[in-house]
Amino acid sequence: MVDINIPENLAQKLDNTAEERAGFDSPEELAIYILTSVLSELEEESATETDTDIDEDDVEDRLKDLGYMG
Repeated sequence: MVDINIPENLAQKLDNTAEERAGFDSPEELAIYILTSVLSELEEESATETDTDIDEDDVEDRLKDLGYMG
């Protein structure tokens, strides 16, 4: 495992969401699920695009939607 530093408010959101949702035993488990899901979606989008560059605005929008960016 590798440690990743995230803002305190995001860590609190992960903790609260993990407590509220069935199926997640810890905030770490939820974070792994979210990152795996987002990365999988990005890989799928990348595979279907004719241009290999990922649109940074799309990534930022997705991360905002997931609560990672304010």
